[in-house]
Amino acid sequence: MFKVRRKLYDNGNKENSLALTIDGQENTSLINLLTSDESTPVNTATNTISSVTPTPSATNTFTSTSATSRTVEESPTNQPVVSLKRCWKKKKEDFYFFTGVTQQNFTALYNLLGGDEVISKLKMEYKLSTPDKNENKFKLPLKDRLFLTLIRLRRGIPLRDLAEVMGIGKTQASEIFYAMIRHMYLTFQIFKERMLPTVEQQQKNKPKVFRPFKNLRLIIDGAEFRLQRPTDFQQQGNTYSEYKGGNTAHFIIGINLQGGVAFVSKAYEGSISDKQAVVKSELLEMLSPGDALMVDRGFDLKAECTLKNISLIRPPSLSKNQTMTPKEIVLTKAIAKARIYVEHIIKNIKQYRLLRYTIPNKMIPYLEDLVYVCAFLINFNPPNVIKDGRKRKKTFKSPVKKRAARKNISKDS
Repeated sequence: MFKVRRKLYDNGNKENSLALTIDGQENTSLINLLTSDESTPVNTATNTISSVTPTPSATNTFTSTSATSRTVEESPTNQPVVSLKRCWKKKKEDFYFFTGVTQQNFTALYNLLGGDEVISKLKMEYKLSTPDKNENKFKLPLKDRLFLTLIRLRRGIPLRDLAEVMGIGKTQASEIFYAMIRHMYLTFQIFKERMLPTVEQQQKNKPKVFRPFKNLRLIIDGAEFRLQRPTDFQQQGNTYSEYKGGNTAHFIIGINLQGGVAFVSKAYEGSISDKQAVVKSELLEMLSPGDALMVDRGFDLKAECTLKNISLIRPPSLSKNQTMTPKEIVLTKAIAKARIYVEHIIKNIKQYRLLRYTIPNKMIPYLEDLVYVCAFLINFNPPNVIKDGRKRKKTFKSPVKKRAARKNISKDS
């Protein structure tokens, strides 16, 4: 059971309902784009939260005596400015921009997570006194909870802003987000073995760039995410990465031959090497004897792969005063063309803005869930499928034929 270390906020007694005033271009464009369809009705029975009208006092007075000052108007109900129902009829590109999935994939993802039956029973707050009691006090519709989670991942919008535009409290938005992330992580873990297909399953429609490598099953690379500098000195040294020049968390990302994410390791401290991260992730135990693993030059796993009877495809290394042979040059180019796709996947994972920038210390306990969920969501995007990239043959025409063709066109005209 997932535990959220926050106390449920009594929205009915302690929160005043105010009209939305948000400064900043990004929030303004978000609201204008997602709420431009004014004809879409809003279900006030499910999208509103009752509030108490504040009494006039020194702290609740927002009207200034100055004529140039702004006035924050109070509204009787806290209606959501952004909702899934309003955004559903937008263009596919706009919906994908904010959520990372299309409307069709959103429905598939919601059904994969169990639909209304499962999400309505999620326990947002865990208490030792009542571990089995489900206290569902949230007024946000069930599909909007997944919608809130995807917007938070894709655009990195703070929870306070999301709470304001969706008509709920900040504490409620936080509990919904982390509970949904944990539920998505546990659901995706069920498909962990299916995400890593065998060599025989990948032979059909094998892309041309991977055909020179026999029995190739997985291509892996390391991915690092920047962390806020910890307050503990030991953690500062353990998470410091010389390669990135800062505190990071280290992951091992693997893709199959069709370009889908097939493996995501646990989070390791930034000071760990790529070799140690692969050994600790137990990735080699998941491979079968005779399989081939493609890695970068920094993954010195020759001894470990030999014990498991696994072929290691790695660019050749050069010592001092040594040059590459023509055969090694061809091999290096072929590996570079194949490995570029795993770097594209890591780039796509960092397109989720919640992971692109420095991750605060409060989010470090949830970092493994966040990275795994974002990596799994990439598999919903068809453009990641690797294609052969066949080019059409250009027909050569001599200058004489070109002139004759021009004359025929002029005569016909």
